[in-house]
Amino acid sequence: MFVSEILKRKGSGVCSVTSEQPIAEALALMVQNRIGAVLVLDPTGRIAGILSERDLVRAMNKNGKTVFDKRVGELMRTPVVTG
Repeated sequence: MFVSEILKRKGSGVCSVTSEQPIAEALALMVQNRIGAVLVLDPTGRIAGILSERDLVRAMNKNGKTVFDKRVGELMRTPVVTG
C-alpha cells in the first residue's frame, strides 16, 4: 500500500496540540477524533513531538491519577520521524 492510498482514505486533516496543553485536552481530542496519537507543535507550527495512546498508558502506570496534572510536553516523544 502506498502513502497516497492511505491519505485518500484517511483524508488530509491532522490533529495537533501544543506542549503546554494539559494531558486531559490531548486525550479528549484523541477520543473525539477516534485517533491514537496527536502531533505536538511548537509555537511556530513545527512538529516538536508526538503523543500516543501508548505514551498515556505508560504514564498512567507510572504516575497514576497525577498524570492528569501534567502537560503534553512532559509526556511527548521526540524526535518525530516523518516521511
